[in-house]
Amino acid sequence: MRVALLQGPAADDVDGALTEVADGAHAAAAAGARILVCAELTCTGYHDGTGPELGPDRATPGPIARAMSAAARDAGITIAYGYAERSGASTDGPTYNAVAVVDADGAVRAHYRKTHLYRPPVDDPDAPDDTRFTPGDRLVTQFSLGELTCGILICYDVEFPEAVRAHALAGTDWLLVPTALAAPDDHVATTLVPARAIESQLFITYVNRVGREPGGRPHTWVTYCGRSCAVAPDGTELARAGAAGADLLVTDLDPALLARSRRRNRYLRDRRPELYRALGADLESPR
Repeated sequence: MRVALLQGPAADDVDGALTEVADGAHAAAAAGARILVCAELTCTGYHDGTGPELGPDRATPGPIARAMSAAARDAGITIAYGYAERSGASTDGPTYNAVAVVDADGAVRAHYRKTHLYRPPVDDPDAPDDTRFTPGDRLVTQFSLGELTCGILICYDVEFPEAVRAHALAGTDWLLVPTALAAPDDHVATTLVPARAIESQLFITYVNRVGREPGGRPHTWVTYCGRSCAVAPDGTELARAGAAGADLLVTDLDPALLARSRRRNRYLRDRRPELYRALGADLESPR
């Protein structure tokens, strides 16, 4: 199955970002891709990450949701995009860092709320900050596309092996991970994500932002490190973007490769869950 990853967008305004996504959707469809996967908080980034969007499961979707549905219909392709979801009609309701998947008919196929929220350490207040968001309470969200069962995590979620393993045990074949990874944490994209693909035996596409946006303090900036990638369960790097600049990656996810890798690498079969439960149940969380 051919898929496309949109690193970016490069625009720093919502209208410009929506145009880039629409253009990317048409380019991806022309290349034969079934789906375009976009970055975390696709059109707003973190600096404007509490916008007026309503959830895709509500009767009145917001302007970004309407534009994404229109782009998917126009290009004839599925689009997975990130946005800030305000739950409920009041302005003081909880806001979630979310991803929606809309199909080629513009209908919502899947919806996930980020479960692991990143809060920068005191000595690094300028990293992307999830403090304004409420955590989701459903870890595994799946949908089907072609021959693959697809799952969704967002950015920091994938840095927890338990989250990825939960998907593997639930039957996820391909994990979509829209992200907003900032420098100097490039190692997450280059080292940790491939390890997750191997240890849980699934495809992972990790789709990052580029450019920079205002940080948490005056006159400071968050700089995103790009390096979006698609990794196979045997560790093969199927596609990799550079550290700077918007990019459209197109690659194929082969179910036969997945089956071969799972036959050879039997991590899921050889687990000892009875030991892990005993080991982790009473451990105090680190401070």
